[in-house]
Amino acid sequence: MGFKPDLPDKAQSDDYVTGTFVPTKKQVSFKKQFGTHIFTSQEIKQLLQGEEITIQATSKNGKPYTVTGQFKNYIYKGKRHFGFKAKFNRKK
Repeated sequence: MGFKPDLPDKAQSDDYVTGTFVPTKKQVSFKKQFGTHIFTSQEIKQLLQGEEITIQATSKNGKPYTVTGQFKNYIYKGKRHFGFKAKFNRKK
């Protein structure tokens, strides 16, 4: 779930939020949902500050899970993205 600062079509969509990412001082637009979790206004503020948050969502199988993440640069399917990068807690 990434975002790019230059997506005017998506920035106008109800599915996206626009704000200033404080660590880089750049305006960004990003999807306000990660999986089944819709970011709260408090979570959005924390993410834009560069903070790490922990959220709960539901998998495609209907199982609840907890994930921690923050906005980061990352590569997905060979393309660079900047968005919510999750660190899944894998149980062994």
